[in-house]
Amino acid sequence: MTNLIVTHEKVLKNMKFLFLVASLTVMGETIGFCGSGKGKWFSDERGEYTIVPMKNAPFPHKSREKGYTFENTVYTSATHYSDSSVGILIPANYEKKDTVDLIIHFHGHLNNVKNEIEQFHLRKQLHEAGRNVIMILPQGPRDVQDSTCGKMEEPDGLKHLVIEAVDFLYGEGKIKSRKLGRIVLSGHSGGYRPIAFCLNVGGLEDYIKEVYLLDAAYANLSSYSSWAARSGGRLISIFTDHLMGENVEIMSDLQKLGIDKFNILLDDDVTTETLRKNHVTFIHTKLSHDELVYQTQYLCCFIAAGGFDKIR
Repeated sequence: MTNLIVTHEKVLKNMKFLFLVASLTVMGETIGFCGSGKGKWFSDERGEYTIVPMKNAPFPHKSREKGYTFENTVYTSATHYSDSSVGILIPANYEKKDTVDLIIHFHGHLNNVKNEIEQFHLRKQLHEAGRNVIMILPQGPRDVQDSTCGKMEEPDGLKHLVIEAVDFLYGEGKIKSRKLGRIVLSGHSGGYRPIAFCLNVGGLEDYIKEVYLLDAAYANLSSYSSWAARSGGRLISIFTDHLMGENVEIMSDLQKLGIDKFNILLDDDVTTETLRKNHVTFIHTKLSHDELVYQTQYLCCFIAAGGFDKIR
């Protein structure tokens, strides 16, 4: 153990820092600071969360070491592809069990982990779903119109990230076992690409039980239909008018693969019960591209209808 001896002045400074952090107010809610191990955990009545760097996060990666140019705008590697942050959200009253269930959520274009959590009320939705599952949010391309996903495109990329995240949670005392249970892949908008690669080469297919496409069926469409057909897993795709054609294409592919029973719902039809009826569900929503993630708590509803244990 290093730096065991510190000056009286340093102790006072550290105490002042801890006092300030413990009394932070974020978005009108008092957030407490929980120090344990490497992570700086913030907690309130909805649970606790942290954002930490991980070596197996999507970036930095050689695919964007020279940056990226889109519509004559240059996005540098240092600004947009060097952030290795991973957000971790744990709902209130989470129970440590013999296995750990995870939702891996990928953000869309022009976004970042911290903003994704706040913009789409992810902590509120996870808490109100009332399910014993931890949400992991890897930082993708930061604040740029780009769907590339760095290390997630490499063989076992998802596996390496999940192992690191679970090891971190175990070391922090947040879980009592490193054994994986159910995994859900979720993505909004440009998050479609990392989901597709995780399904194709991520290395954890036996654990992936559900996929949520939140107006995200832009490309790699056969990845989703093929996974649903071969795994029997639960696929939900909610879409606005502009992705209707792509979702119809997924439906057609499913039929060719022998899946001819799936729900096609409108907003008023969506309940936890209707979501449980078939293992493939399409929802045509009148909400906007961003609203559909949180308006009417759609993501919360998807999680609540899934196969996770209820929090007692």
